[in-house]
Amino acid sequence: MSSQTSSRAVTISYFDPFDVFESIKGEFLQIFPFQNIHWKSPGGAVRTVRQLPVNLVIESEASELNIDDVNHFVRFIVVNCISVDDYRGKVRPLLRQWLPVSDKTSVDVDSVETPKPIVLLYANSEVVDSNLFKSISLIDKFAKDFPGLKTLVLRSVYKSPTDREDFWNQMGNKIKSCLLDIFQKRLTNYRKKLSNPKNADEELGLREKILELYLAFNMHEEATTQLNEIRDNVVSKRENSLPNGELETPFNFAQNENLDDGSIAKMLLENKLTKFQYFKYFFVKRFRVLNMGKTNVPRLLQLYRLIRDFLHCIESIFRDSPQILEFKYCFIDDILKYINDGGIPIFLEMKAELSLLKRDCWVQGVLANTDFKLIDKSFPKSNVKFTFDRLKESYKDENTFHENFVKSTSLLLALYNKSSDKKRRIVDILSLEIGMLHYQRGEYEKAVSLFDSCYEYYMETGWDIIGLKIVQMYYDSLIHCPQIKYLKRDDEDVSVSIVLSNAFLNILRISKDEDEKRQIWKKFFELQKEMESPSLVYQTDGLFCIALSDLSYLSEANVYKIDVTIRNLAFLEPITADSIKLILKNSDDQFVEFKLSSVNFAPSTNHYALEATEISFGEFQPVSIEIKVGNATFLEGFVNENHPIFIEPLYHPENISCSVQQSKRLNLGEYAIDLIHQNVKGLESFAVEIMVEPNLGSFPISFSQDQDLYRKRVVDIKNDTTIRYFPKDSINSFRLKVKTSFTKKDNPREFSEIRHFTISCYLPLSVSVEDIFKKDAFIFKFLLNSSTEEEPIILYSSKLRAPENSERYTLFGDFEPNDLIYLTADPNESALNCYQVTTKDKFDHNDLFQLKVTYNTLKEQINGLVTDSIMLQGDMEWYQEFELWKHLWENKILPLFQYDYNAFIQSCTITTMPGTLNITDICDYLLKLSVSKPVTKRIIETLKKIVRGVELTDIDIYAYVKNLTPRTLIVPVELPQMDYFFYVEFSKTLEEQYQVGSPMLIKIRVENLSGKWGSQEVSDAFVLEVASSNEWLAHGKKRMLIRSEINEFELYVIPLKKGYLNYPRIEISSVETGVPTRIDNPNASETLLVL
Repeated sequence: MSSQTSSRAVTISYFDPFDVFESIKGEFLQIFPFQNIHWKSPGGAVRTVRQLPVNLVIESEASELNIDDVNHFVRFIVVNCISVDDYRGKVRPLLRQWLPVSDKTSVDVDSVETPKPIVLLYANSEVVDSNLFKSISLIDKFAKDFPGLKTLVLRSVYKSPTDREDFWNQMGNKIKSCLLDIFQKRLTNYRKKLSNPKNADEELGLREKILELYLAFNMHEEATTQLNEIRDNVVSKRENSLPNGELETPFNFAQNENLDDGSIAKMLLENKLTKFQYFKYFFVKRFRVLNMGKTNVPRLLQLYRLIRDFLHCIESIFRDSPQILEFKYCFIDDILKYINDGGIPIFLEMKAELSLLKRDCWVQGVLANTDFKLIDKSFPKSNVKFTFDRLKESYKDENTFHENFVKSTSLLLALYNKSSDKKRRIVDILSLEIGMLHYQRGEYEKAVSLFDSCYEYYMETGWDIIGLKIVQMYYDSLIHCPQIKYLKRDDEDVSVSIVLSNAFLNILRISKDEDEKRQIWKKFFELQKEMESPSLVYQTDGLFCIALSDLSYLSEANVYKIDVTIRNLAFLEPITADSIKLILKNSDDQFVEFKLSSVNFAPSTNHYALEATEISFGEFQPVSIEIKVGNATFLEGFVNENHPIFIEPLYHPENISCSVQQSKRLNLGEYAIDLIHQNVKGLESFAVEIMVEPNLGSFPISFSQDQDLYRKRVVDIKNDTTIRYFPKDSINSFRLKVKTSFTKKDNPREFSEIRHFTISCYLPLSVSVEDIFKKDAFIFKFLLNSSTEEEPIILYSSKLRAPENSERYTLFGDFEPNDLIYLTADPNESALNCYQVTTKDKFDHNDLFQLKVTYNTLKEQINGLVTDSIMLQGDMEWYQEFELWKHLWENKILPLFQYDYNAFIQSCTITTMPGTLNITDICDYLLKLSVSKPVTKRIIETLKKIVRGVELTDIDIYAYVKNLTPRTLIVPVELPQMDYFFYVEFSKTLEEQYQVGSPMLIKIRVENLSGKWGSQEVSDAFVLEVASSNEWLAHGKKRMLIRSEINEFELYVIPLKKGYLNYPRIEISSVETGVPTRIDNPNASETLLVL
C-alpha cells in the first residue's frame, strides 16, 4: 500500500533520524494491508476482518494530515547502531528525547490513548547477536535502559529468499498482533468510561471514538450499531432545535479530517452544530460504513438509498436557498468519485440515476439564470434566484449550453445502455430529449433519426399531451426532409408514407383540435391513395372502441352471426370501411372468421352483425378484429381476459348438416359408423371429410385394414352412408373431426361446418353360442346379455336366418317377446334363445346362418322418455322454441344423466344416481348461452323432476319406445364341422324286476350318421365299448366292432347297486386313432329300478 493516507485504516507513523528506512520501506509496505485478522468480541463471538488497511506516514507530517489519535496506533523510530559510542552519543539521547514520558527512562504501557512507541533497530545480524556491551547484547541494553519499550529488528542481510520471506511474514505477524492488542485495549478503555460517563457530551465523545475504532478496523456491523446509538440515544433528541446552517459548496468529503474537527460532540459542546452538519455527519459516517470491505449488490443499493435520502433531507431544509442546485450538482459529482463499485454491474445503473439527477440540476440552474430554452424542458416556478457561478463556463453561450446538454445526455445514454434492459424506456426518453434539441436547432434529419426510435414510447404509455407534441415535431421533421424516402423498421426499409400515416393517426387519436383532425384525416387519405400496397396496420386504441357479444346466433340456414358494437372516437366525418373481420380461436387452435363488407361508420356508436358461413362449434376466445379502410388496416388484438364466445350448433329446418354416430346395424366383429345427413339434395357441391383425432400422440383407429388411413373424404353421400373402420388398440371410444363443405345453387358463398364427435366402439350386447346335436336335428343355443354393468339393454327380437339361396333347412325358434325384456351384465340375468335346425338333406358345415338381434340401450330409451314424456308432454308450441336448442339438449345435457337403472326396471321410475347431476352448473351454462327463458325454465324443471324421481306407466313406456330407432346386431354362425357322429339307443327286456347281482339282457342299436353331417364316406373302423363302473358290470362281450352303418348288439350287464341306475355309458372310438366320436344317446338320462 502507498504512503497516502486512507480514511478507512489504522495509522502508523515513523521517525527516521538516521535516513535508513527508505532502503527497506518498499519491503515494509508489502506486508500491508493485513489479511484475515481474527478478533474475539466481548460477547465471545469471533469476528474476522477480511482486510485491514494501514496508513504509513512520516511522523512530522501526521499533524499536517490531521491524523486523529483514535486511529493513530503506533509510532516507529528507526535507529542504526554499530558501536557503543553510537549508542551512548546518539541513540540513547535521541530515544529519551523522542519518548513522551517525563523521566525518559520508562514507558507507561497503560497509556492506551496515545500511539504505542516501537523502536525499529536497523542492523545486521552480527551487531544484534554480539555482546556490544561486553556482558549484554544491544537488544538487552535497550530493555535495561528503556523498560517496556518494544524493539523490533530490521534486517538487511538474508541467507536466502526463503529466509527473507519468513522474516517479513514474522514481522507482519508481530505488527498485526500489536495493532490488535492496541485495538482491544482502547476499546476496553472507552467502554469502561462509557459505563459511567460524566455527562451526555462525554458519552457522545466516547461513542464517537468507539465508532472510529470500528471504522478503522473495517467492522461494518459494529460500526453500524454504534452509529445508531449515537443517532438514537444522544443526538436525535436535539435535532429539531438546531439551526439550518449553511450549505457547503463544494461538499467537503475528505475523510482524513481530525476527529476533533468533525466531532459532533465538540460541535454540540461549542454550540456550532447545525442541521446541515448534523445530516452531513451521519451521512459521511454511514457512507464510510457501507463503503468499507467487500462491495456487493445489497451494499450498493443501501449506498444509493443513503445518497438519495441525504439529498432529500438537505433539499427539504434548503429548498429556498440560492445555492441548493449548485450544491446538489457538486455533491453528486464528488460522491461518485468515492464509491467503491467493486466492478458490479448494478453500479452503472446507480451511477446513471445519480448522473441524471446531476444533469437536471445543471439544466434547471442554467435555465433559471439565462433566457435559454429547451423544448418541453421546464421546472416548477420558484421565486428563488438560484446562483450557478461555479459552472458559468458550461453555459457561457447558448451554443455551449446545447453542446454540453448533448454531451451529458449522451453520457447518460451510454450508462443506461450498459445497465439492465429494464431501463430501455429511459433510453428512449433521453434520446427523445436530444431529438427535440435537434428539432429546436433546425437539424431535422438528426431529429428524425432520434424521434423514429423512441417517440412511440410516449404514445404507448398514454402520455397524450407530450406524445402529441412529439408526433407533431416528428411529422414536421419528416416534411422538412424530402430526401428521406425510407426508414428502417426491424432491419427492413419502410416507406416514409407509411411512417407518416402512423404519425397522422396518432395525431387523430390524441388531438382535441377539430380543424387539425380534419386536416390530418385529409392528408392521411391522400397518402393512402399514393401507397401501392396495403402495408399499414394500426392499433384501434384511441380510434375505435369495440365491444363484442358473448354469443352467436343463427340468422338463416347455415349462417351464424355475432353482434359487434364499434364506437368511432377519432373521425369527425362518416367513413366507409371495405370490411370488418373478427377472428376467434378455440383451445385446439381452430379459427373462425366473422365478416362484413362495405361498412359505413358514423361519427358515433355503430352496431353491426358479422356473419360466418365457415363455422366450428364450441367455446372460443376472440383473437383480433380488423377494420380495413382503403390501404389501412385497423387491428385490435384481444387478450385472454376477454369473456369466451360460445358457438353452439342451432337447429334450422333448412340446415345442411352431416353428423356421425356408431352404426345402428353392425356385424359381429366389424366396426362402422353411419353418416347422418340432412337437406343435401339440390346442392351445387357437397363433400364430407372425416378425420381421426389423435389420442396421447397416436391414432386409435384407421379407415383401412392394410394401411394407416386417418382421413376419409366422402362425396357420394347417398351410397357412402356407412363407413367401416379398424381399431388399432383396445379402446372404448375415439373422437372424429368432421368437416362438411358445400355450395348452394345461385349462392356465391362457400359453406362449411366443423364438428367433433365421440364414437363408442364397444358393443353393449354380448352374445355366446353352444351347439347341441340330435339324430334328426341340430340346435343353436344363444346366450344374450349386456356387455357392461353400466349400460343395460332392451331386447326386442332375436331371429335366425338360413343361408342365402338355401331352402333345404327348416328353422324353428325365432324370439320376439310381447313385453320389453331388460338385460344387464348380471350373470343371474340373461336371455337364452334356442333354434332347431332340421333338414331332409345333409347338414353342410360351410353353410352360414345369421342371428339378427334388435335392441336398444336402456339409456337411449330413458333419454327418449325424458325428452318426449316428461319434458315435451305434447306441447308443440313450446317445442317450436325448443327445437332451436335441440342439439344442445341431445349432445350436451342428456349425456350428463347417470340413471338409476334398477329403479326403472323394478318400478318404471326415472331418476338419477344420487349426487351425479349438478343442476346449478347446467343452469349457469344455459344462462351463458342466453337460451330463452321458457326453454331454460322447462329444462331446469325437468332436471329437478328427474332428480326427485318420475314414475311412468307401462302405457307411457310402450307408447314412446316406438320413437326409438332400434340397433341391429348380425351374428354370423355356422354349423360345426364333424368327422363322425353316431346314434346309440338302448332297449331292455320285458322283465318286470331287476335284482342286484342278476344278469340282465339289453339290446344296443348303433347308427352311423356321419354321412348326414356332410362327412366323407366312412372308411375307418370303429369299436363300441361298454364302460365299467361302480354301478354296472358287463357280462359277456363288452367291446364290439362296428362293421356297418346300422348295427345291433346284445349284452348282459349285472347291476351292482339298488335304486334307480342310469344305463351304462357307451363309448365309440376309431380303431386307427383311438379318438372318441360324438354320440347322440337318447337314453343318457333314462334310469332302471334295481331291487
